[in-house]
Amino acid sequence: MTELLPLLDEYLATRRAFGARLVGAERMLRNFLTFLRQRQVACITTQLALRWATEPNRTQPAHQARRLGVVRAFARYAHAADPRHEVPPHGLLPAQPRRTTPYIYSDKEIAGLADAARQLRGSTPLRAATHSTLLALLAVTGMRSCEPLRLDRDDVDFGSGVLTVRNTKFGKNVD
Repeated sequence: MTELLPLLDEYLATRRAFGARLVGAERMLRNFLTFLRQRQVACITTQLALRWATEPNRTQPAHQARRLGVVRAFARYAHAADPRHEVPPHGLLPAQPRRTTPYIYSDKEIAGLADAARQLRGSTPLRAATHSTLLALLAVTGMRSCEPLRLDRDDVDFGSGVLTVRNTKFGKNVD
């Protein structure tokens, strides 16, 4: 039977060669292998993967599903090396993360915020103008809050009316 720790190192190296970072996944998988070692088990089983994923029971269902998904991906790799490793079926913990419903500001509320920002006091009027402009820019472009902070003069083409947002989510540049 193939030892799991060297197999995990091989799995991580292979996935990283294809661009995956796997920082959290590596931590989880090493924890899972410790869990198996403590039980003196040398094979991945669906039952043990499920037990590990749902411990401690106070964790959110979405987190438990993520833990099982990380083990499932590794189990597929391990199963290819040794068919005695079980691959937990997909959907065993079908928890979807609970996201807060976003609040959509009305045009009137956005105008009120921009007006309030124009009233900000500071050593120069630049503070009020900066905050007011930032709020308006966020409202009309849909940028993430950190993206306007990275803007530079060269990112604005006043002639064509194009704003280039650099290094957005996933490192993209968007016009």
